[in-house]
Amino acid sequence: MIQLDKSRETQSVVFWPSEAIPFSGSSQVNFVWNQDYNQQTGSFLGEIVSRKSWIVVSVSGSDVPAPTGLYTVEIRDTDGTLEDLIWNLADLDWEDADTDWNVGQAGTGLGTLLTTERAMISGSNEVSLTTYVSPNENAKYTTYTS
Repeated sequence: MIQLDKSRETQSVVFWPSEAIPFSGSSQVNFVWNQDYNQQTGSFLGEIVSRKSWIVVSVSGSDVPAPTGLYTVEIRDTDGTLEDLIWNLADLDWEDADTDWNVGQAGTGLGTLLTTERAMISGSNEVSLTTYVSPNENAKYTTYTS
């Protein structure tokens, strides 16, 4: 289980690849996420800090998806270049195209799958409180959002 905090500027993620997989020599990994409740998808990059039998990755809080609960995250090796998949220009076999077209690709495909993890995203959406005053009653209403 990976714990990410949207409100932190940077944070570290440690994971163990499912099996010994040779890296492409890149300094980044691609986090391809899927929100478990509403099935939204996306991706963001993390910078590899340390690579031993486990991998330490630095992640920017601004890249982390909205703090809306549990996610399934595929962590993939990448060469660091993400390009949008364009349906008539993508050089992928149908069997290998296992992602949404707007998630992007790294080189050819999304890169080698290193591991699949569950992630809990917490933090703040920087929600401000709004106070409404009725013009004819002088009543005060405070709305709290989450």
